[in-house]
Amino acid sequence: MNLSPTDTGELYDLNSDPLELANLYDNPEFAARVREMPGRMREGQDRVWDELELR
Repeated sequence: MNLSPTDTGELYDLNSDPLELANLYDNPEFAARVREMPGRMREGQDRVWDELELR
């Protein structure tokens, strides 16, 4: 998932789309996943003491 504020959001299903050809970020079916991913990324950062701020 790309969270850059200056780029277009990106979300890919790497299991079914390993070449990242179908961006799911704006697909309504994945809206809940897009909303939950920043929190999951922060949880992962906490586990490894990564203090880099997500923007």
